[in-house]
This record gives sequence, C-alpha cells and structure tokens, in this order.
Amino acid sequence: MGLGGVGAFIEHLVNAGTQIRNDNRLQEEHEARMVTQALETMEHSIDVLCMLNNSNLPSWHKEYLKNMYHGIMAKQEKLNEQIGVRRMEIDQRA
Repeated sequence: MGLGGVGAFIEHLVNAGTQIRNDNRLQEEHEARMVTQALETMEHSIDVLCMLNNSNLPSWHKEYLKNMYHGIMAKQEKLNEQIGVRRMEIDQRA
C-alpha cells in the first residue's frame, strides 16, 4: 500500500467519524422533537378532558371528542414506545 492509499484510508476514517457524529446529532434532535410533541399532546389531552367534564357541552360533542381523543392517544402511545417513553403505572390505593 502506497502513501496515497494510506492517506485515502485516513481520510475515510475521519469522514466516517464526522458522519457518525452528524447522525447522532440528528437522532438526538429528532428525539427531542418527539418528546416535545409528546408533552404538547399531554397538554392538549388535559384540555380535552376538561371539555369532557364540562356539563354545558352537548352530549354528541362529548362523544365526538371522546372518540377522537382515544384514537389520537392510541397513536401517541405508539410514538411514545418508539422514543422510549413508557407509561407509568400508579398505585391508586394509597
């Protein structure tokens, strides 16, 4: 192997290291966006639950909200699994 081959080899190693750092950074940014979205979904779900408890809201509207809420939360649960967010089980007997 000549000096040109060694130089190309070193260049490939350096480029590979840079690519790995870029990939890791992009993965971390994506996970941060997913976590932010999960938090926003929690906030919106609290709003929906408040609306469902509103006695002035017509029953047909509550039913629509409840169905949409359950569908969206099922999808959010799948997203949470992808980013490693697990649902905590809370002992309500306390």
